[in-house]
Amino acid sequence: QKQGHLLALRLAELLSSMVPTYLHYLRSSISFTLVTPPVLVQACELVAKALDLHSYLLDGWLLDLRECPAGWDEGYKKCWRLMSDARVAGHVGNIGVLGASHAVCERLGAQHSCEPIGIFGVDLYPNRQWDDVAEEAYFRKLVAKGSLVVAYGVFGPALSLLHSQAVADEAARLN
Repeated sequence: QKQGHLLALRLAELLSSMVPTYLHYLRSSISFTLVTPPVLVQACELVAKALDLHSYLLDGWLLDLRECPAGWDEGYKKCWRLMSDARVAGHVGNIGVLGASHAVCERLGAQHSCEPIGIFGVDLYPNRQWDDVAEEAYFRKLVAKGSLVVAYGVFGPALSLLHSQAVADEAARLN
């Protein structure tokens, strides 16, 4: 909680410092996206409020579930409730998840009076094959409902795409 207070105060100080330098007019063209692990969701709620207070747009807030332990459903649900409340209050434009399985997404989306998943972050790179047909079907359903898909890990496991001979050959051809 203290980290959230400190981060919100630093952010407020930074945003306030833009006024004397006449950079505050850029406010309408700046938007932020937060990606937070579950342990920092409560702290980042203050950051969302600080941005809103200074009239900056927090366009997206993603719950990062890539490194989280399995079987922690109640914790995820509590985080999703806080993020939903921030969305309903108008502090954030859209909320979503990063690195969650379809089973976790379904449980989050099934909560009564919570916002639906609006952004879905998926580990997506060239030639990736879906291991789970049900997972692929669920994500296609999210897209059909209007959820935004954000790719992370676009260079593949261990940045393998950057070391690919096919990529080097194509780069040489284009140069």
